[in-house]
Amino acid sequence: MGKATYVTGLEYLSRRYNDNRMEAVERREGFTRFDALLENGDKGRIDAYTLLPGIHLFYNDIPQGACDWNDKSSRVLQIEHCRQGSCELVFSGGWGAVCRQGDCAVHDHRVVKRRMRFAQARYVGITLAVEYDAGAATLAALHHVAGVDFKQLYARFAPQSNGERHLLFAPDAEMAALFESLYDVGGRAHVPRLRCKVLELLALLSATESPRWQAPSYTGRDGDAGLAKALALLGGNLSAPVRLEDAARAANLGATAFKERFARAFGISPAAYRRRCRMEEAARLLQESSFDVAAIAAHVGYRSPSKFAAAFRQAHAQSPTAYRKALRNASTPPAS
Repeated sequence: MGKATYVTGLEYLSRRYNDNRMEAVERREGFTRFDALLENGDKGRIDAYTLLPGIHLFYNDIPQGACDWNDKSSRVLQIEHCRQGSCELVFSGGWGAVCRQGDCAVHDHRVVKRRMRFAQARYVGITLAVEYDAGAATLAALHHVAGVDFKQLYARFAPQSNGERHLLFAPDAEMAALFESLYDVGGRAHVPRLRCKVLELLALLSATESPRWQAPSYTGRDGDAGLAKALALLGGNLSAPVRLEDAARAANLGATAFKERFARAFGISPAAYRRRCRMEEAARLLQESSFDVAAIAAHVGYRSPSKFAAAFRQAHAQSPTAYRKALRNASTPPAS
């Protein structure tokens, strides 16, 4: 590969993330596992692989929350894939876009990322980063094997100079299947197989002449702050009634505009989001507390235990009692 200078996944993340919120908890050659501290005190996990000089792959498993991003200038093409949940990327100037389940987002060093928000209970995704210098040199050296033309990849996926701040695209069926396969690599020859799959993905991306671009829904600072307030209102004080009008007022929007903006930003309706928060809190209490089902129902805003049980069954495919029993059975060691 010559003497191209490149960084490890550890160095790459440490210069881009708010440094005091990232803790390396496991390291071995070419791999670092991080705990990423969010503003609410919860921690996410990021597994960072340096697969080849200048080519990094990150597995992101992040709970609901937000974090600032200390994005310093680096010449890198970054492609995000969302498998579960959603990720809102907020850039300098207060603009942003939401990458939802099944979507991809792409940007480079000219788009300065300042903040990331994860609106749903869990975000699972992949970040593929190719450095413009070392990564391009690696791909050039491997061109006879992998057939990846970085200049072509850059031309098709890097943000344009026509004012686009960020680009979202929907992967086609072949690309989606390849992204999905990256989540399931394990066992024997783990890293070499990841390396092969990433090269295959880069080859497929560079050969994609017409990506299916999606029109991103940008919002300014005021809109972001309003939606964040509404999100906090809908996700908190679950025992109290919260009307759509209350959430819309928090966002400084009318009810119809609020429903449309909320669904466009987070990929879920306000009512469905609050229902999901209630069911997730109920599941937590069934696992961690000794409260009976009626008390848990009341805690998450259901006056009728039967209606709560029906909603819980719809969300978790079993009754609250069966859910608790299954958890206890799973945690009980077998008799010797």
